[in-house]
Amino acid sequence: MQLKLHFTANPFTLPINYRPLIHGLIYHALLADPAYSTVLHELNNQNGIRAFKGFTFSPLTGPHIIVDRQISFPNGAWLEIRSVDPEMIILLYNAFSSGLPYSLGGCTCSTLACTVEDRHVYTDQIIVRSLSPIVAYRTTLERKTIFYSPSDGAFYDLTCANAVRKAKRFGLYSKTDLSISLSTKRKPVKQLSRFDGTIIEG
Repeated sequence: MQLKLHFTANPFTLPINYRPLIHGLIYHALLADPAYSTVLHELNNQNGIRAFKGFTFSPLTGPHIIVDRQISFPNGAWLEIRSVDPEMIILLYNAFSSGLPYSLGGCTCSTLACTVEDRHVYTDQIIVRSLSPIVAYRTTLERKTIFYSPSDGAFYDLTCANAVRKAKRFGLYSKTDLSISLSTKRKPVKQLSRFDGTIIEG
């Protein structure tokens, strides 16, 4: 399911690397239901199962101005959150559409619009446009992280393996083969970002 959120603040200025702030905002909203938060925590700590947060989110979109590594949204911003868990999306919808203000990076925000969509895929081949960079990497025995680009076959192998792990985590795994390939002749654009002090290459 998908949650589309349009919110604003006065003023609305964030650091250019705002992704950790969005991450924290979503987790804070999920805390509104302590029982659900406990179940999510327990699922992500099962032995032998890699932890996944259970959601993904887009960059903030809308007219903006960037000055001195700060980004400002004079007319508010749109955010899209997706999850395979309907309960999570409904919980977030209730939190963000409650009319109560919430904090994002020191800004007090209010919701202008909040909608839920439930799209399903019924074909065996689709074209996907990623709203945020896709990260494919391996960590060596020396604890060095190697990032791969779409020009390397390992990029597709790792992306598929990651998708299968997530499908298993959420009970959606099947024996169907999964493959990914680039659908455009346009060269993908590399993006660098910082998350919790780590440089991420996507």
